[in-house]
Amino acid sequence: MKRSFKLLSVLMIAAIAVFSIGCKDDGPVIGGGDGIPVSDGMYITKAGVDPVPAQKLNTEKVELGFDSQDREGFQMTFVYLEAGDYNLVTVTDRAITETLGGTAIVPEGDTYSVIEEAAVDGAAFNVATAGLYVVSYDLTLNEIVYLQITSAGAIGDATATGWGADTELTVKSTATADGISFETTGMILRQGSWKVRFNNRWIVDRRLDPSAGHDFANGYAMFTNLSGTVDAPVLGGSNFAIAAGDDAEFTVALGWTPTGGWAITLTRTGDAPVVTFVPSEHQWGIIGSATTIPDWSADIDLNYEGLVGTTYSWVGTFDLTVGSFKFRTNDSWDKNFGYDGATKTGDLGDLSADNDGNFSLAVAGNYTITISTSDDGATYSVDFQLNQ
Repeated sequence: MKRSFKLLSVLMIAAIAVFSIGCKDDGPVIGGGDGIPVSDGMYITKAGVDPVPAQKLNTEKVELGFDSQDREGFQMTFVYLEAGDYNLVTVTDRAITETLGGTAIVPEGDTYSVIEEAAVDGAAFNVATAGLYVVSYDLTLNEIVYLQITSAGAIGDATATGWGADTELTVKSTATADGISFETTGMILRQGSWKVRFNNRWIVDRRLDPSAGHDFANGYAMFTNLSGTVDAPVLGGSNFAIAAGDDAEFTVALGWTPTGGWAITLTRTGDAPVVTFVPSEHQWGIIGSATTIPDWSADIDLNYEGLVGTTYSWVGTFDLTVGSFKFRTNDSWDKNFGYDGATKTGDLGDLSADNDGNFSLAVAGNYTITISTSDDGATYSVDFQLNQ
């Protein structure tokens, strides 16, 4: 009897050992298990297809004036999309817990698509062309926006074209699931500020859209530009800067990958041509009681629009009131233009010397002011137009 019990015990121990080894081989591994292997969050994915990590939307800031701010429930991402039908899905605990969709429209005169009032279990929306897209979801307005990125350019007073136009970056490799790259050689960057923007636009503006029933009070503007530092570009940050003495010819490389996001590289390839007139040293502004800044305390700057042919120009559009004003450079009275006794408001003509008198504005309104020079700052011409 003892021998039978002992044999039974040995057989039981062997069975337990075999069972344990089998459980170890078939057990869960780190990152494995049932469900969709992505973290909690919102994703854009083809209809009926599980999302992957590269399709996740992330919290981003929106525009407030020229600054950025947080907006509760606003998410966006850059993502490569194949042509096809898509939904936004929410993943919780490795399972899809909500699917959003609806009918997409293209606002009149624009190029982005929007699903206003996205519906739970709504129909998939169509992406007609494969490419790199910026996709966003706004919780406050419950809307989905998507825009294909077709171009990128450098803009700013550090570039030859100023803030008035983009210096386009050449597509080096078209968009795929692995990324996209741009590269331009021989770009001259001088002391000043610049940014990179996509599709020649700063933002996708969803603040004023009566058809969607929202305005500045509850709308938002999604950034479509990069700035900050070249080593760590961000959406809608402070301008990139070229410091004094760093003027040069550069190769500018811009690239995006699904794992690394956007990256910019500046490679110095030569000296910048010597110039006798540096536009960034002549930042024109308007000052006076006719502006929105009282007591002659500060300028409102015009934007440098770049060099066209042999003409440099600065342009600004302002709401002005009845009062007086002058123009000056670099927030200083060292160089300023006023009324010379011959020209008049509305037809300011040539400004060739500093003048002590003020211009007088008799009619309040929205004005566009253009200051230009074709002789490297020896003389300036001012065009002053009331917008109807």
